[in-house]
Amino acid sequence: MLDQILKLHRKSELKGILKYLMNPTRVATGLKIDLELLIHLKEAYEEVNKTAEALSLAVTEDFLPVICRMKASPSDFVRGAEILYAREHKSVWYHEANAKAKSMVLELLRGLSAELQAEISIMLLVIAKALFAHAGYVKSEKKC
Repeated sequence: MLDQILKLHRKSELKGILKYLMNPTRVATGLKIDLELLIHLKEAYEEVNKTAEALSLAVTEDFLPVICRMKASPSDFVRGAEILYAREHKSVWYHEANAKAKSMVLELLRGLSAELQAEISIMLLVIAKALFAHAGYVKSEKKC
């Protein structure tokens, strides 16, 4: 209906007919419709449609890998499983796999932390010895 109204509105010779038809429409429906507002509504509807299409595309892109993975998995495995989707890696994780990966990463980080702690201790020892040697040198220079 909006398209038909717009067609009438675009042609100057039909605008008068459109305005004439608006009064009976108001009487029949009880709604007073401003023609100019009606034209702006089309633009708003088009914007809503574009936004809805963009949202639909984003949801499809985000969930399609999850759905495909679920369909490829045995049904008893999928039932009750918690699914995580890492968009940046485009990968699907089940809760158990995620917990194992988290545990492995924490183990690696603990190992690296221990190695770094040993290196930092050695560096602090070297710095302390260098400062002690420098202080001794400055002290001996002042005696001369």
